[in-house]
Amino acid sequence: MKLILSLIILIITTIAFSNGIKINTDESISKTTAPISQFINFIPYDSDCKNPIPGIVFATIGGYYCVSNVTGDSDVLNAHFTDDTNEYVNLTSSNDGYCTESLASQIFKVGQCGYYEYSKTNYYVSISNGPNIPKNEYVMQDFGPMCGGTQSYWYFPSGTTTTDYFYNQTSTYTCEGSTPYVSVCNGIGAPRTPSNCVNLKNVQTCFYGYNSNPWNIYCS
Repeated sequence: MKLILSLIILIITTIAFSNGIKINTDESISKTTAPISQFINFIPYDSDCKNPIPGIVFATIGGYYCVSNVTGDSDVLNAHFTDDTNEYVNLTSSNDGYCTESLASQIFKVGQCGYYEYSKTNYYVSISNGPNIPKNEYVMQDFGPMCGGTQSYWYFPSGTTTTDYFYNQTSTYTCEGSTPYVSVCNGIGAPRTPSNCVNLKNVQTCFYGYNSNPWNIYCS
């Protein structure tokens, strides 16, 4: 019963949050001259910043978009260029849903690897016209209002687990063939058993209207 209630709360919260994605017009965030089609890519790298490692890659349009954070270490993220040279990117983590109250903020140089202290992760930062998603990845594509355009992509290997400390839950994402599934379990670190986990088929398509959903979720 606790798991079912927790899942209901999680789904309601997800829907509410999805409907509440905002565009921040604060000049400190909206400064960018990059074409709207360009994505800023954050690729997890090893401890020496030498090679990419399996993990959650995210690619977001550089600018004033405040996007949902799939990793679970904060609610939302913003990435924007610091000036018109597009050489440096500011990455900010927030929990307010609007990217105005910063939990952490850090500058990265495009084309280099840097350590993000807040999430304890090395990221290689690049710019592209779209994400380069490998085969057999779990993909979460986040759209803007009215499904008008992609704000961010998140993709990672099948079997990746994220932790939600607020709800004391873990979510494990898997691809079975071309179908995405998510297994939500109560209790961080608890055994994965049928009594405390629920497996859900997680195919989603962006739609606008009552209980709008901003996500496309699929396996590449």
